[in-house]
Amino acid sequence: MELVAGQPYWLIKSGLPYSYPKLSNDIRCDALIIGGGISGALTTHCLTKVGIECVLVDARSVGLGSTCASTSLLQYELDVPLHQLKKKVGEQRAVRAYQLCGEAIDKLTDLMINLSFKEFDRRNSLYFSQRTKQKELIRKEWLARKQAGFEVELLGA
Repeated sequence: MELVAGQPYWLIKSGLPYSYPKLSNDIRCDALIIGGGISGALTTHCLTKVGIECVLVDARSVGLGSTCASTSLLQYELDVPLHQLKKKVGEQRAVRAYQLCGEAIDKLTDLMINLSFKEFDRRNSLYFSQRTKQKELIRKEWLARKQAGFEVELLGA
C-alpha cells in the first residue's frame, strides 16, 4: 500500500476548494477574519451564528494552506502531559486547560453532527510505549488524568 502520495490528502480526496471572489472594493463589516483555514472558518461560523456580520479574507485560496495538509486528528492533548503541566502552572490551571480542550472537542463534535459532516468520526486514543522505562511516565499520566476526572484506563503488558 502506498502511504505517501506527495499531495495533501484532503486536496486529493476533495479536489481544489471552492474559489471565492476577490475583494475588489471597500466594504463594511462587524468583524474581519484574516485567514481562511480551519481557525478562520470556525471563527467566522461562530460569529455569524450570533449575528455578527463577518468577512473572511485570505491571501491564497480558502482552505489551501496548512488546513489542507492537516491530519484532521483532533485530541484534547496538549503539548505537555497533564502530570508535567501541573508542576509548571499548578493543578487547577493544568486540569482546567485539559478540560477546556475536551470541551472544545465536544463542541466540534456537535458542530460536525449539526452540519451533517460525514467525514467526522469520534474515536478513543491510546498512549503506549515500547520502552519499559517509559512505563512509569504513562502510569503518572494515567493517574493525573484519573484524579482530574477524565475517563481513562491503564492497560498492562
